[in-house]
Amino acid sequence: MGKQEAKAKYVHFVAPVKEVPEWWKKFNFHLVESMQDMYDSFKEWKPDKSCFMAFDTETTGLNHEECELVGFSYCLNGKDTYYVPIYHFNYAKNLGEEAVEYIYARMCEAKLVFFFNARY
Repeated sequence: MGKQEAKAKYVHFVAPVKEVPEWWKKFNFHLVESMQDMYDSFKEWKPDKSCFMAFDTETTGLNHEECELVGFSYCLNGKDTYYVPIYHFNYAKNLGEEAVEYIYARMCEAKLVFFFNARY
């Protein structure tokens, strides 16, 4: 079988994702500018292993061995998402290691954490 024949018979394993117009209107995006903001986002959190969390990292590059952590985002309820700046260049409201330690402690309390880009 030639290359063209193989391409013609190829069937995608995963169906194309349906486009959802204005999907962002269904969510609330928050910039965490202080540790108090971060504490407030966890006011409904129950550290009894019944909570779920989605977590994502933002870095300076794609090579996980050479890039630096810039910030992270998390979601606790599927609707409200929070971005935490950690080490942005020339940004006065970076929260640094205190925020990293706090989010790690909350992860340890969660029933399940969905990680995106966890290798970073």
